Amino acid sequence: MSHILTLSDRTVIQTLLKAGYSQKQIAEEVGVAPSTINYELKRCPKGYYDADQAQEDCEKKLTHRGRVFDVSTATVQWLSTGFLLVNGIMIPISAWLADNVPTKRLYLITMLIFFCGNLIAFQAHSFAALLVGRLIQAVGVVLPLLQIMMLEIFPANQRGQAMGLAGIVIGLAPAISPTLAGYILDHGSWRILFGMLLPIIAFVLFGALFFMKDVLPGKPSQLDLWSTITSTLGFGSLLYGFSTAGNDGWGDAKVLIALAVGLVFIALFIHRQLTMERPFLDLRVFVNHH
Repeated sequence: MSHILTLSDRTVIQTLLKAGYSQKQIAEEVGVAPSTINYELKRCPKGYYDADQAQEDCEKKLTHRGRVFDVSTATVQWLSTGFLLVNGIMIPISAWLADNVPTKRLYLITMLIFFCGNLIAFQAHSFAALLVGRLIQAVGVVLPLLQIMMLEIFPANQRGQAMGLAGIVIGLAPAISPTLAGYILDHGSWRILFGMLLPIIAFVLFGALFFMKDVLPGKPSQLDLWSTITSTLGFGSLLYGFSTAGNDGWGDAKVLIALAVGLVFIALFIHRQLTMERPFLDLRVFVNHH
């Protein structure tokens, strides 16, 4: 008896066909017999599974790299999931770093780490090396640092305009990246996606080295180990749960455990911050004083 393919299964088949997977590989990914895939392709009208529209930037890059490194789409997805996990863990720590490390030094270190991550990904000859490069990229805290700096250097009546302008610049990347990445992958190597950033980052590093100044007032404090542990486990587990729910479903035991662990440690983190004299992340701004 043939396996009944769902709409989701057919979407996966369409994506993998575009990425150049064989019928046998597609059958393994979907979890059905090769004969089912063969029957499906014969049954459907000609052109049903043809490439009929441009794919999003992430999908294009992930499926292409899966074909290059001969790994499954679920494994390749860790390029996005791992980046989000590390980035989510670093955001709470960025507040402490901004208070304890001079602005210029912190910015240069952050951009240098981002440069190294791009360089490793650009030269990667295995999926493991590519994943390491992506994780190193996420260690940088450029965006949180940017917002902290803007709130400090602009007066209150100009902050809205400044943050809006920064938002336009930041939002431009996801707006043009699907088209740009699709064109690059269709006409060149995926390495260009990382390589083209290297000279830009180098130029920014050079400019910051000579022209940037320390603009944030230092407020040295000792790093609270318990706050670091609870924020890392809490936000990391919560992000992992949300990331894997898309593939495994909200009812999957792994997803539910990750979300539960994340909520427990975030609750401990919040309690810790509200009871500390100098909190790791000041959450008292959310307390209603009326």
